[in-house]
Amino acid sequence: MKKKNEKKYNENNRIKLFIAVIIIGFIGILSYSLIKEYQEKAREEQYCKIADEKISTSEFQFYKNMITEDFLNKNDDNLNRLGKDGLTLNKSYKSQKYNTALTWDDYFNQLTATFIQQTRAFQKEIKNIDVKNKVYDWKEKIKQDVSAEGISIDDYFQYYYGKDITEKTVTKWMSTYFAMNEYLEKLKVNEEEKLTTEFIDDYIEKNQEDFKKITYRAYDFYYTNDNKQSQEQSSEDKANEFLNQITDESSFNDLCIQYEPENSQISYKNNKDNSLYTSNIKTLNKSIREWLTDPLRVTGDKTVIKDKESKSYKVLYFISSEIDTLNGLNFYDIFIDKQYGGATETAIELQEDWKHSDKTEEKFLSLSESYNKKYNITSDELNKELKNWLYSDREVGDAELIETNEGYHFIYYLEPSTLNSSQIKARNQIVNNTLEKMIQKQIKDYPIKDKFNNLKYLRVTEEK
Repeated sequence: MKKKNEKKYNENNRIKLFIAVIIIGFIGILSYSLIKEYQEKAREEQYCKIADEKISTSEFQFYKNMITEDFLNKNDDNLNRLGKDGLTLNKSYKSQKYNTALTWDDYFNQLTATFIQQTRAFQKEIKNIDVKNKVYDWKEKIKQDVSAEGISIDDYFQYYYGKDITEKTVTKWMSTYFAMNEYLEKLKVNEEEKLTTEFIDDYIEKNQEDFKKITYRAYDFYYTNDNKQSQEQSSEDKANEFLNQITDESSFNDLCIQYEPENSQISYKNNKDNSLYTSNIKTLNKSIREWLTDPLRVTGDKTVIKDKESKSYKVLYFISSEIDTLNGLNFYDIFIDKQYGGATETAIELQEDWKHSDKTEEKFLSLSESYNKKYNITSDELNKELKNWLYSDREVGDAELIETNEGYHFIYYLEPSTLNSSQIKARNQIVNNTLEKMIQKQIKDYPIKDKFNNLKYLRVTEEK
């Protein structure tokens, strides 16, 4: 809720600067040569091409805004775990790495270009999908926001998307956006309904590396970058000394406290799971994967392994290797981001409002417009705090305010999924693979052309 208020505040301030921006822009343009002016005009008129159709910068930016906002809403509590180093909202997307080759801005450009490509390839299929009510509600919300500032909706759209952009133009884009998403969702549901539990379980059995989780404890003894033999030998000796004192899992954490420098021991004293890891087989560090995935491995096995990449000797304690059978979850989540001011006050206000209500599902949804329905969520999509609460003895209608490092989650518990977490992941993989083939076949006659080098993803390959 605070995030939306922050966004509205920024939008209002940018609108107030509208006249100044136009004046400054005009003065700047006069200083360019005619050739430069022509090039800029061409860029404004065409961001890229889909087949032979020019896609304007205005249309591209509109879809990019919608796609980015949807992405952030769906991943609001998970942003720090996405991409190469996570995603921070108060920094420019152009300054943050999505992977070794692309920034987050490049990635959102990729999502946008691909989406527009699909709207052209499936234009016949989405033409008659009725989204009038969705578009009406969307426009009414914007009108309410801008009317308070004495600004017309056309002024708002022209400020963001260009002087020739009208409400009619944006309505057409928005209709296409809603219709395309509705069509893709329909395709997804149709494919899901074709899958039986037996088929999904068979898929899991044949692709166990995608679904089996390894749980273990680990502690590192690092040696310095100068590669002095004495320093490395000392780290190895300490690791083996640590290893020989392990009697069971609980003793592992006690040893972590014992060997950790005094100024950082508190992390192990306060959290017994600080040395605990649960990883998918494919994401395991190469140096430890072979030992941890040995089919003969049993609970209590322990070893020391040299990891050249991290320059350390790792003490490992094996706990389990299993398919995740925890039920998938369904719940409503109102997320209040700590990056914005007043998060704690807003969270407490919501909690108090709920306490003095009839505590119905309808009441919960009325607390905030920015709630998300989390549907078929798997256990590994949840952080520790949410997982602990959601997987305890819950009943439909239970609600709780939960604080995490990222912010506050106000959760309303719904009936759990009929599939477990591994079955949900497997079903998603099967459906996504099927839809990817279907979409690729459909879009092959609608290639993306990038004359002005706006779409970096078309020109680079992520470094391995």
